[in-house]
Amino acid sequence: MVAGGPKMGKTTLLQQVAGGLLDVIRPVGADLLRYPIPDLKKFLSPGRKPVILFLDGCEALLPEPSSFLRQAHRLTKSMNRSVRALVWAGGVAWGEWAMAHRPEFGHSIRYYPLGVLPPKEARPLLIQCLPERTPSSEMERLLDLSGGHPYLLRALLEGQEIHSDGFFAELWKAASSPSEQAILSQLVSAGSWVHLEDLRDGMGGKPPKAILDRLAILGLIIRTLVDGAAAVRIVSPLLLDWARAYNNQDHQSFVRR
Repeated sequence: MVAGGPKMGKTTLLQQVAGGLLDVIRPVGADLLRYPIPDLKKFLSPGRKPVILFLDGCEALLPEPSSFLRQAHRLTKSMNRSVRALVWAGGVAWGEWAMAHRPEFGHSIRYYPLGVLPPKEARPLLIQCLPERTPSSEMERLLDLSGGHPYLLRALLEGQEIHSDGFFAELWKAASSPSEQAILSQLVSAGSWVHLEDLRDGMGGKPPKAILDRLAILGLIIRTLVDGAAAVRIVSPLLLDWARAYNNQDHQSFVRR
């Protein structure tokens, strides 16, 4: 089970994993967002190699995925060991549904939520993507602007335009609970790192870890240690500037519904 926010690299991860397994299995993929929910039997015709079925865009199954889950479970049982595994990938809402309905899958689930890489972990990966002798100042600029977000980092590296009105708005819309709004509002006002001990939710208490985890999986915040203490910030200055402009346009609600 893989879950993450928009453009967090779910599809890329599935493709890379599948490509690395070609010698031992036959990867089969289905994008549920692009095509109608498929008849799985058409994807799993018998072959010499065992199959791993990669199901991407599983949020398309919501709000009632149960019938599809039963179909998948029956199929894996009927094909005995021909189906080595099913990999379910989707947005945060899909991951939340799946974790709340584990028994409906009929088999054990391993959950892998994606998150933004903290600067320390993102730096060595960025070095591999940059030409030799790239000034350290340029590397730090890319790390700061992207915040380690895969989509922002790739766009900056390739000189692509970042469609902020679409991408950032999609992120903001996904964080619609009062507690999430309160946390994001505080981080936008601060404009920089906020120590976790100073962060408050909408009721004035410390934010639950589950909410911070959700914001990180969505790709809205980044967490690291600042002066030895846990701290969070809005993932990117680009998102921060967009959020301030967006908030100024709508004084009724931090997140426009």
